[in-house]
Amino acid sequence: QFSLVCGNAWLSPLITSAQMLGFMVGSLAGGTLSDRLGRRPVFLTSILLEATSLLVVSLSSTLATVYVSMFVMGVGMIVRGVTGMVIINEIVPNRHRRAVGILAMVSESLSGTLVPLVALLLSDWRWISLASSVSLFVVSFPVFIFVYETLKWLHQTNNPGEIEKVLTKIGRNFKNQLQETNQLTTKDTSNQTKSYNYLDLVKVDFIRRRIIILSYAWFVATIGLYTYMAFYGLTFNANHLGGNRYINSFLTAVVEFPSHIICYLVVRKYGCRCSFIFSAIVTVICMVAVPLMQQDGPLDVWASVACAMLGKLFTTVGYTVLFIFTGDLFPTMMRTQAYGACSFMARFGSILVPYILFLGSTVHQSLPYVIMATVSLFAVVAMFFLPETKGLHLPETLEEAQVSMYR
Repeated sequence: QFSLVCGNAWLSPLITSAQMLGFMVGSLAGGTLSDRLGRRPVFLTSILLEATSLLVVSLSSTLATVYVSMFVMGVGMIVRGVTGMVIINEIVPNRHRRAVGILAMVSESLSGTLVPLVALLLSDWRWISLASSVSLFVVSFPVFIFVYETLKWLHQTNNPGEIEKVLTKIGRNFKNQLQETNQLTTKDTSNQTKSYNYLDLVKVDFIRRRIIILSYAWFVATIGLYTYMAFYGLTFNANHLGGNRYINSFLTAVVEFPSHIICYLVVRKYGCRCSFIFSAIVTVICMVAVPLMQQDGPLDVWASVACAMLGKLFTTVGYTVLFIFTGDLFPTMMRTQAYGACSFMARFGSILVPYILFLGSTVHQSLPYVIMATVSLFAVVAMFFLPETKGLHLPETLEEAQVSMYR
């Protein structure tokens, strides 16, 4: 419809890159906005922004409109994802926090299994975009009704009046719950209302070390591991694995379900750091094996698909673990900015993903997997320099965050 063929074929990956560029901008904006304005209003606004942009995509008549709308959709999507994970971290008790975080990923995987079905039934990309937009508008209503501002953010911004309102709405006893929320009435709040920015992430030595390593891990995650680029690489490359593209896309989503079970078990027993390292190593092995199995025989095709699905399974484990692990290492008023900074660095890789896959179709089909596997190995090494957070409570202050570095 937009003549993205022959000499204009290079314009096609720009659609995906526009979304990734939106991810990059949203990563920085979301962290600052949710820390200053609150988790709930930013979360709800991001859902409506994403839904509106998808609606515009479905009605677009020019390629420029598609580019702009996909960029805006990327902004809303990443802000929703980052802020949503922070909300989970801050409202769920410590003993259930990791389990609920994994359940959030399960719901994402469930939506992934529905995408190829919707694509098969609707076939036209405009109707697919419209269906996605409507689903987001619908889900915004229960979010508006049932999701309240997090007590940890209200606590850190020294807002006892709003805390009492939230506790009244959810039917909890004010004083008892207040004691669970770090005893706001008796604790010195002089440092809690301080406003942090992204520069503060590099001012403190141990925080700087963590943000550099995690940013690199997220970036590598975009180029090889799944915590973004391996995730996008294996997902976007599903059409090039051979066989039915609808079945391949469905399988890439289905294999995520057992990965969440594996993630829960290994994180519970070994902690986030070891779980990430293990999943990364298995992912690298699968990435190396996929091009070796891509031959012309029918068994070779299914073998390469099976190996890619196994890689997707363990990259999903790494993706989920890294989301949880990042929140464990930073205090409340730096948490969303840490997520934003890591996600921002990851976007540099994710913008390149379509072009790396383009190299696979123009230079050699194994090249994308070789690149993703190579950069993933460095993430494994980098993770050894981070502390394990198993058994620790979510830190609210720099002092509490520093406790884990001595483990």
